[in-house]
Amino acid sequence: MNKALKIAIGIATIGVVGTASYFIYQAIKKRKEGSGDEQDSSIIDPPSVVAGGNDNSTAKTPFTNKAQGNLFREWVNKFYPSYAKEIDLSVSGDIDNSYMRKAWGKYGETYKKGSPNFLKVKGDAIPAKLLQGYNSRKDKGVLGSNSQGDIFLRTISLGKMGGTDVFAYFYSNGKVNFLKGQVKIGSGNWWDNFKWIVVNQKNYNGNDFYNTAYKVYVAFEEGNRAIQAVVGGSKGITPTFPFNGNLKSDLDAPSRKGLDLDMNIVD
Repeated sequence: MNKALKIAIGIATIGVVGTASYFIYQAIKKRKEGSGDEQDSSIIDPPSVVAGGNDNSTAKTPFTNKAQGNLFREWVNKFYPSYAKEIDLSVSGDIDNSYMRKAWGKYGETYKKGSPNFLKVKGDAIPAKLLQGYNSRKDKGVLGSNSQGDIFLRTISLGKMGGTDVFAYFYSNGKVNFLKGQVKIGSGNWWDNFKWIVVNQKNYNGNDFYNTAYKVYVAFEEGNRAIQAVVGGSKGITPTFPFNGNLKSDLDAPSRKGLDLDMNIVD
């Protein structure tokens, strides 16, 4: 057997066996950790035009704290800026006044459909770091909350994998999760005003929350294409780690340890 063929067979074997081992490892890990709260974190971007609604409403708004009220204010200002300007609705203020009642009367039902967990949010303000990041690139993100009432900054779609949009969810505790639709494909930590994200001990840096998250997405997508190439285009496989392109370090990853593969494939 010539050396080139031996190398090719060795790499193909590593890819297939290592990939299978990795997904078994992930299945066990998910069973231990649970599915996580991101399964119901998604927020739905509202339609550009909302039919119905009563902006002459005098009914009291449902909010119980300023974090809830300000999230709604930010939402109206982002998705319906002309209306927010028309009624002079600022991005921060009272949870219940004539401006808020008008806005809630007009857009409340739409807001509840897209942000079903809004009444679970606790606190007097949107976390400062998330708000700062959002204000720096309002065109690339939206604020929302999960079923535990934790506020997150979600990016717009970073791109698609297998035809499904990928989003990044930043939390004020420094956690960032990447979801393909409703499936978590990766998790890491962010710091320094979103300019750094660490996933699987690998650093990614960018200029803002969207730019940094996009660089992580590119790594995921490269890993996805590499896996598809190895398994011959099998469907239903979702990678949860970025390849770093280094054969030795990939083999040393936790998902591949214990396979006892011969590293001396070239002799």
